[in-house]
Amino acid sequence: MSPMSVKRITALAALGAIALGAAPTMAQSMDPALAARYEAAKKEAKVTLYGVDTAELLQQLGDAFKKQFPGIAFDYFRSDSAAMYQRLEAEAAAGRHVADAIILTADRSEIMEGKNELLKVDSPIAKAYPAGIQPTSGYWYNYGLNVVAFAYNTDLVKANEAPKTWADLLDPKWKGKIGMQDPKTGAGGAHAWVARMHKVMGEEKWAPFMDAMGKQIARYGAYLPVREALVGGEIHIQLAAYPDFTEPLKLKGAKIEWATPEPMFFVGLTIQANAKAPNPNAAKLFVDFMLTDDAQKIVAAAGKIPARPESRPGGFSRLNTAKMEPMDPNKLWVNRDKAWFDQNIQKWFVVGR
Repeated sequence: MSPMSVKRITALAALGAIALGAAPTMAQSMDPALAARYEAAKKEAKVTLYGVDTAELLQQLGDAFKKQFPGIAFDYFRSDSAAMYQRLEAEAAAGRHVADAIILTADRSEIMEGKNELLKVDSPIAKAYPAGIQPTSGYWYNYGLNVVAFAYNTDLVKANEAPKTWADLLDPKWKGKIGMQDPKTGAGGAHAWVARMHKVMGEEKWAPFMDAMGKQIARYGAYLPVREALVGGEIHIQLAAYPDFTEPLKLKGAKIEWATPEPMFFVGLTIQANAKAPNPNAAKLFVDFMLTDDAQKIVAAAGKIPARPESRPGGFSRLNTAKMEPMDPNKLWVNRDKAWFDQNIQKWFVVGR
């Protein structure tokens, strides 16, 4: 590395130290280990990202990565989660590995980690995150959060009457005024919310709570039609609503708001390196990059909730003090199997009870 590069890195690091309480960006944290990783990545000269986000967001992240780390080309392939995982499995079976870094969700990441399909990345950037946001194994990291809460129509529900807790939704005044993504489909955030509450509340409290909740609900359907019903004033409250779906509509003028009950649950949007990455150093560098403030602000601009609290825009800043727990999609059935949950859901969550 040239003397000029060393001076530049040192100056950037000093600037980063001035930013009180802010996690450093990649350039600001270019310690010797990261500098060595960058040099190794430049020799590989390319990183290929497989991602489940929009093509626009993946390209924006790639452009920012190339700007921050000159000399490394960027390419990407995007698909939905199921198709992405199938492609990775097919490539692995054929001994043909293309992906370096991979964007998925926590449930898929846990599966890949368990099958030794991920490369461990000791990220100094991740160490600056608050406890509880990042997994500790080092095989994958959360760059964003899908959060589950509930939302309400502010024309129909005044601020001083708005429910604040999960238990508040059982108030008789909300009977017949709540809509929900149908948990009887066996998938989606609503079904996972029912199961995760079992772990939080314990079965003795959970069963009567869910029985009573089912009697409150007047409308079921796919997530987006239920949200449209909330915006249109056809229902007062949407149960198991996502703040990252609600906030953008609110900013556009929709008369809706989302609550911060305790606890809120999140599923991680994840970044990881392929165990068989053709360019492993570039893959690790991209994982680090995704956790920097620069990348996190790009994630926020796309309407997603960044994992890094300091990077969250104003609308999502109240999540910084909210009690949040991981949804743990692969651990929902620890105490009871899925069939047992489905049987109860089919019994409780029926209109007109």
